[in-house]
Amino acid sequence: MQCNQLVRQATLALAVTLCGCAGDSDLDPTLRGEATSRIRSVAEALQGRLEATLKAEGPVAAIRVCKEEAPAIAARFSTDGWTVRRIGTRVRNTATNTPNAAEREILARFEALAPEQRAEAFEEGLSDDGYFFYKPIFAAKPACLICHGATDQIGDAVRAALADAYPDDQATGYALGDLRGAFVAGKR
Repeated sequence: MQCNQLVRQATLALAVTLCGCAGDSDLDPTLRGEATSRIRSVAEALQGRLEATLKAEGPVAAIRVCKEEAPAIAARFSTDGWTVRRIGTRVRNTATNTPNAAEREILARFEALAPEQRAEAFEEGLSDDGYFFYKPIFAAKPACLICHGATDQIGDAVRAALADAYPDDQATGYALGDLRGAFVAGKR
């Protein structure tokens, strides 16, 4: 994925600003607005598919949505030089969601945020490779824990489906409110 390559190239050269709210950064607000819009669109589309699938077919089918449909949803909003993807604090899909060293530092800063700072938090930066915007993903709803909660709290059928779909899965053990990762929007 192009954004993945861009972010890996940027690594520690990325000039990043941690912002408590959208007005605090000196970087181009037009880029920030576009990044925010693309991330919101991906998040809403993915959440809508997951909620509909959970309701209609159950959590095992939702795993298929994450594995097969989530990349297509992100690709739908990765146009006009933009790419959108997700990174994880504990990775489920190692091919697409593994953060590099600089991204792990960004995730650590998100993790350190006080609860009242989380809703408006983001990081953005410029490097020789372009503009990057990070928005944290928290386990905000109990439904998140169906597949991402404590292993002993995940049902047997879901554990089996996760093991089948993601043999190297590390994305369990979260509690409500925990940081799970971040959305990344990049523009070259």
